[in-house]
Amino acid sequence: MELNEEQQRLHAQRMVEYGSDGVNNLRNVGLMWTGILQAEYGIILEHPIPNHIVACMMSAMKISRVAQGIYKEDNYDDAACYLTIAQKGQLGCIDEIEEINKRKGQKDGTDEVKKTV
Repeated sequence: MELNEEQQRLHAQRMVEYGSDGVNNLRNVGLMWTGILQAEYGIILEHPIPNHIVACMMSAMKISRVAQGIYKEDNYDDAACYLTIAQKGQLGCIDEIEEINKRKGQKDGTDEVKKTV
């Protein structure tokens, strides 16, 4: 999934506005959401919510706004950006996990990936 020209412009604008490429922000949001789930509901996660899952959830929020029936192009652009970030993040995560599993002597890291992603 690649961003179109307008989405690339929006992504660049957001980087200037918020001072980062978004990866640190997604990590921080994941840490906060993990803490909130633990404090509020007693849900203990083995690891913080991964960046790509945070991006999927942010996209879902934008899609929820679309479902309210009020058109705002920004919601579509942001949702697409979040999904692209999620896709690239998950692919990177899977590659990293598969590499770790290979170093541990496992032939195929796919089963382990399914458990951790």
